[in-house]
Amino acid sequence: MESIHGYELTAEWVESANGSYAFGRKGHREYFVKKLPQPKYPNPRMLTPETFERKKQACLQWEEHRKRLISALQKAASACDYIIAPVEYFREDNSYYIVSSKVSEKKLTAEQVSKLDRDAKLEIMRKYAEALKALADNDVVHGDIKHSNVFIVETPKGPQPRFIDFDDSYFSGEPPEPESTIGSPEFYSPELGKYIMSDDPDLKGTVQCKSDVFASAIMFHDYYTGKRMLQRHGKYPFQIDSSKDMIMAIPSGQLKELIKSMMEVEASRRADASAVLETMKAICGEAPAPPRPAPTIAKTEPRKEAEPITGERMIPGKPKWTYVMADGTQRMLPPAVAKGMAEDKGIPIVGEEEPRKEAEPKKEEVVKKDDKYVWVKKTDGTVSKLAKKIYDAIVGDKP
Repeated sequence: MESIHGYELTAEWVESANGSYAFGRKGHREYFVKKLPQPKYPNPRMLTPETFERKKQACLQWEEHRKRLISALQKAASACDYIIAPVEYFREDNSYYIVSSKVSEKKLTAEQVSKLDRDAKLEIMRKYAEALKALADNDVVHGDIKHSNVFIVETPKGPQPRFIDFDDSYFSGEPPEPESTIGSPEFYSPELGKYIMSDDPDLKGTVQCKSDVFASAIMFHDYYTGKRMLQRHGKYPFQIDSSKDMIMAIPSGQLKELIKSMMEVEASRRADASAVLETMKAICGEAPAPPRPAPTIAKTEPRKEAEPITGERMIPGKPKWTYVMADGTQRMLPPAVAKGMAEDKGIPIVGEEEPRKEAEPKKEEVVKKDDKYVWVKKTDGTVSKLAKKIYDAIVGDKP
């Protein structure tokens, strides 16, 4: 078998749309070795000195950028086990290679994930959100989130995500030029689609980490339902005018509200990776917020206070509700998310929202009465004269 840069290849090279790859071994570990189609280091014997120098500088700039990116990815991976960061890159002859650890665990399809019980699916999404936040914390945009680049694998600790293939990743606000930006249109965010379709370099800064959040909303829906969400207009999700254009198979509740917030067309209004993780923690019953004193209810006896209410509960409020965990820690949630969560998980609501007080209906009033007649003031202010016998027959002989 072939050996390259110290990696003994254990399989033949496989051609793909974005280069070729093989598996290799170094020491006791197995690796995924990918040969990139671009860039190519120039051959000085086949170019003029000026052209060689220009292409060489372009390659050196790519190497410097790749070095920074791999460093950031390795930092993210050190904070989150679900990220399979590149181990190294190297150049052999005129081609560049990227190496990462091989993912050997058994993989689950989105349809298989959707058949797991609800808690298992939500836990997968929580772990996924951890990886999403770790990338965003290091200003890295994956750039090509899809099922072939985010595996769900079986482990002794239960199903877990594995983020792989960072060949097309970039720093937030620094995507490649439009013609060089790779990705799958069915997972493009609106700002990424606009940047690529308009071929306008001035839009470069709009493509940030929230672009991955939009793609992840589609992944979450796939995990939960096993189906791709439908849309009323346009061929791809990035072409929608509003998240309301998406037809979701998820029942109403806090997860659906989260996915809708992840698909906001305007990136400034879209949930960021931190918000996604915090909300998933709340949905899974974890306590993402630092503890705060739980509210108490006063007893009727003077100068005494009620014992604190214990147990998991939801407390209505404005503008947000308070989700109190069994240990007293709390999380502020939007009312729609809180209500959905209480409904889905059977969490008691302590102190219902005060119903809107309806005005008491006006009543007819007797303003005058004698032995023969009764004068009644109606609700519209007019006064009617009724024979006393008729009035008594209707309402009784009351003073």
